[in-house]
Amino acid sequence: MTLSSIRTFVETAVGWIDIAMLVAGLAVCAFLSKAVLMPAPEDRHGGVFELIGVVLLIPAMAGAFVAWLSMRRRARWRWWVQPVPFVTFYAVAFLFDAALLDSAWQAILVVAVPWVAALSYACFGRRSAG
Repeated sequence: MTLSSIRTFVETAVGWIDIAMLVAGLAVCAFLSKAVLMPAPEDRHGGVFELIGVVLLIPAMAGAFVAWLSMRRRARWRWWVQPVPFVTFYAVAFLFDAALLDSAWQAILVVAVPWVAALSYACFGRRSAG
């Protein structure tokens, strides 16, 4: 297995991960929008918490789309843009005064994923900048 084939595999895998994040975000938004559009009669808040969830996800999905485009078009900055969905999600969550790093999975997403993207750039990005 050559370095070029490994590089191609990693870039393809990251592109598929970006698409999976986008599709998962759309699915969650579709699921939450039912409670926003047609809140249950016993729901005192009328779907407001679900609406906040949708508002948190929309910028992250836009970031995932930009990240996917950067991998697809092989832009020079394609590895640097991979943390954008996570940064936007946590920036919007911070604006809503949501607890940052209040669980282990959030710590993994906000700390590990940008580091993996930066490491991927260090290993593959400079040589394959197109």
